[in-house]
Amino acid sequence: MKIKSASLNLILILIVGGIGGILFDRVLLPELSEFQFFHKIKFIGEDKNTTQIIQLTEQVIIRENEALEAAVQKVGPTVGVVLRKNQKGKILEQFSGFILTGDGFILTSGDFSEDANLYFLTKEKELPLELVKKNKELNLAILKAEDSNFPTVPFGEFEKLRLGERVFLVGAKIDTSAKVGVNQTFQNFVNQGILKSISEEALTLNFLEEKHASGSPLFNIKGEMLGINLVDKNGEIKVVPINKIREFIK
Repeated sequence: MKIKSASLNLILILIVGGIGGILFDRVLLPELSEFQFFHKIKFIGEDKNTTQIIQLTEQVIIRENEALEAAVQKVGPTVGVVLRKNQKGKILEQFSGFILTGDGFILTSGDFSEDANLYFLTKEKELPLELVKKNKELNLAILKAEDSNFPTVPFGEFEKLRLGERVFLVGAKIDTSAKVGVNQTFQNFVNQGILKSISEEALTLNFLEEKHASGSPLFNIKGEMLGINLVDKNGEIKVVPINKIREFIK
């Protein structure tokens, strides 16, 4: 009987001790680490450092996400849909386009014939496009919409690109199956990742996209345009970098 009682007491002591240890580690220790006097005690001082590191990491992640959201809101209006239509106005193809200048120059993918009927669609309006310049090697084209007061954003610097840098693309599309007017079905879309490789000829990313993202711009977290995305049939993205774009638009 005494053995049984002693065993129960031992189990009770272990349970109480375990609960006490958890409370000390999770509640009391962080509180003690806030007082300068206890920093002399090694394990308490270390706990404060650990707490600070965790808090700093959380703050960095939150701030980076907030910066990304702000950048998306900033650059979104500079991206529209380039539509290729037949003579009857039926949409045959769509891809994304980036507004280069406030007076209506549009940069996009060169995946169309030079006699194509092209239109630029934003949330507010649809405008006919004229081909200004095309580069088959880069697979890029500059188009012109007869309008003004388009929103614009700054270009980034190729020399400042870094492997692993966080980047995002913004594209635009419409739902061609919808029965409502095309302007009502316009929508921007976003994808994000990192720079997987950097060369003067092309950038690669660590994510895939759909074909209508071709012609969409790539941005850094500051909202600077870094290149134009070209998407193949497998969804892989090749980015024409900003250094090549600067040469093309001269």
